[in-house]
Amino acid sequence: MPDSANRMPDAIRALRKDCLLTQVDFASALGVAPASVYRWEAGTSNPDFELVIALWSLAAKHRSATATFFEEFLGGRIDAIKPLFAATQAPVVEALDSAIANLSPDQQQLVFAFVAMLKDNQDPTATQMMRLLLEPWKRTLNTERPSSKLNKKPNKRPRSHKKKTVRE
Repeated sequence: MPDSANRMPDAIRALRKDCLLTQVDFASALGVAPASVYRWEAGTSNPDFELVIALWSLAAKHRSATATFFEEFLGGRIDAIKPLFAATQAPVVEALDSAIANLSPDQQQLVFAFVAMLKDNQDPTATQMMRLLLEPWKRTLNTERPSSKLNKKPNKRPRSHKKKTVRE
């Protein structure tokens, strides 16, 4: 059985044809250059992970037989990226663990009850209360972090909307 990288060009071509699109229209639908679609179909390059997700979504939407291929391709790579995702979430998890560990048992139960309500996504009051309760905590975290250009607002003055006229 050929590996999925060798089958990718055929799957992309088949999906494009199932969608009744030209390479240019297919590229436009995916937000990429037409040359990218040409290279994918020629087998000289492959789409990145996010684009494979978009291809899978498009295949499912159009009920293309290629949906199974893209699903299997993605499924084989999910396990490889789980540790990367976990590593990026570790500081948040550690901060939450530390904050919850310092609470009394009654306060911990309250936190877990709020989390359960948020997970169920059925109680708008719980969501609103959690946001209000977390706001001071978020401000505390932001003051402990070194400032970055991303956190600063640009210092722009509002532009005048008057058109300048040219005098002769």
